[in-house]
Amino acid sequence: MASLVTCSGTPSLSCSKLCTSMPVPDKPAADGEGVPCRLIYEGNVGSLCEDLAQVVASKQHLSKWIQIDMQPTTTAIDAADRGYLKAFRRLVRICPHNVLCVIRAHAVSALDLVVALSCDGVEIKSDGLQVHGEGEDLEMARRHFQVFSGSEAPSESGTAWPTAGLRMGKGFFGPWAAAFPGVLPYIWMGVRHAGLAMLTRPDGDDSKPTCEQQRAMEDCYAGCKCSALFASFDAVAERSSVLASVQDSEVDAAVAEAIAVELHGPDLASVTITSDFILASVPHIQQKLASVLGDSSVTRVHVRLLDGEVCSSRSIFPRGVAKHSDIFKWHRKWEQVMTTLSSRELVCTVEGIDLCPPQMELFFAGKVRQWKAPVKKVCWCQPPFWYSPG
Repeated sequence: MASLVTCSGTPSLSCSKLCTSMPVPDKPAADGEGVPCRLIYEGNVGSLCEDLAQVVASKQHLSKWIQIDMQPTTTAIDAADRGYLKAFRRLVRICPHNVLCVIRAHAVSALDLVVALSCDGVEIKSDGLQVHGEGEDLEMARRHFQVFSGSEAPSESGTAWPTAGLRMGKGFFGPWAAAFPGVLPYIWMGVRHAGLAMLTRPDGDDSKPTCEQQRAMEDCYAGCKCSALFASFDAVAERSSVLASVQDSEVDAAVAEAIAVELHGPDLASVTITSDFILASVPHIQQKLASVLGDSSVTRVHVRLLDGEVCSSRSIFPRGVAKHSDIFKWHRKWEQVMTTLSSRELVCTVEGIDLCPPQMELFFAGKVRQWKAPVKKVCWCQPPFWYSPG
């Protein structure tokens, strides 16, 4: 079963999954902020859901974190517990603070492992963790483990799993990792949507993330970004548009001149993009950049980022958007265009002084970045038209 422990229990980590390789402090902080709310999990997912819901509703964990001490009394799986797994995941996602699971046992069931990997953080105390299960339970645990750790798990029940892959390299998220419990809600949403796969990386400077890890990082970025975009859109949707005072013919002319491509030999292309390109449809952008995006022989791309005639740093919504899905589709496809461009030797040069945010995203995606604007200060959006890049 799971039992609720008061917020004066043994202190633990405070940095979500980022801190799986860090030691648990021996003593709580003097001000009490180093003390988590603790839950004891003994194998009953239903009881764990009840206790976690009680903690979330009571708000007793504020300014702290929730720690689940996993101490299962058996490695056998109760079929009734499978039905509570989705509810547990939902509770973790709506919890305003991070949920850390510490596995103290040397052996757990496959379902126990999935419960642990559904938390914001997991720390494994034993060197070799044995996972017991069979059939769909074991396969589900193996799939989760491979996505999160980048390592393939054994297919035999009772075998020790290579848990070292769950540990994050030092400095992965830099100094703000320690402030993770206090980050904005949409950042939490992005991290939770991506899961541990976004936070784990193979060892070594030359190593590359797995496909699952790469996708998770992209999902986290898009989740944070779109949450802020949707909130901004809802806040200003009823206000007059920046295009209200501009004639359609002027907008059409600005969009037509927003992107220009010039080829210099078989492997080099120069691209000019003005802020007005955000008013263009994605098919129009793709058509304008087709000679670069569709030709893999173009390995070097130099991009100049200029001011537009209509748009500026206050421009974050494409032309004609009417609902959240319109915003998501445009920005998601623009991110795909940026991914393709950044796979080349991308050089981005800022020459404008009031660029739209998608231009700045491309600038930061460049392998080489040059600042030639007369204003020596980076500007990211202007309120209330603001969103976070993730």
